[in-house]
Amino acid sequence: MNKPLHEFEALVAAARSDAPPPVQVEQQVIAALRRLSPVDERPLACMAIASAAVAAALAVIAFAQYDIIADPLFHLLYSASL
Repeated sequence: MNKPLHEFEALVAAARSDAPPPVQVEQQVIAALRRLSPVDERPLACMAIASAAVAAALAVIAFAQYDIIADPLFHLLYSASL
């Protein structure tokens, strides 16, 4: 029963004595980022503006509809006054 535990402890002791190799990757990462072409953000900006405009229009419509739904007597009197 203790044999797997002793094997595991032996592996742990071996792993503690093993040192990882030193790695210098920051220069490679910076060079790779400099090689990338710049991203054109105009399509994303246009989509953001369009979605904001649609959201604003829907909010105005929803607010107007909420007034009608929230008070049915208001709608009845408004339609009767026309």
